[in-house]
Amino acid sequence: MLNIVGVASEPLARERLQGLRNCRTLPAQLRSEGAKSEMTYVVAEPCVNCRYTDCALVCPVEAFHLDDDMLVIHPETCIDCDACVPECPVEAIFAEDKVPAEWTHFTQVNADRALSGLPTITARLDPLCE
Repeated sequence: MLNIVGVASEPLARERLQGLRNCRTLPAQLRSEGAKSEMTYVVAEPCVNCRYTDCALVCPVEAFHLDDDMLVIHPETCIDCDACVPECPVEAIFAEDKVPAEWTHFTQVNADRALSGLPTITARLDPLCE
């Protein structure tokens, strides 16, 4: 269940966001209201030196950032819609509370790298692995 911040006093917007299971098309009105979730998704180890971009293409809020060896998710932009998860061919994306123990440090890696000014990615690029 989504925990919405910024639209809690607006029942219709809250209802719309909570009802979204596949956020491929988040309404522009809700995006402009700055709706954010308190949890985020995290790109972990399987993406390192692979960097498929299929996940970024379906992100309705452009939360993915391009690093040299992987993609990362901006924790303040991610709306926790999970549209990216089934698109990742190497299963590298996890809800923050479901990141495997051996990869929990990737939560901080994503935050640090995304906040460092890396460019957002919205176009398909060739993966680093094949």
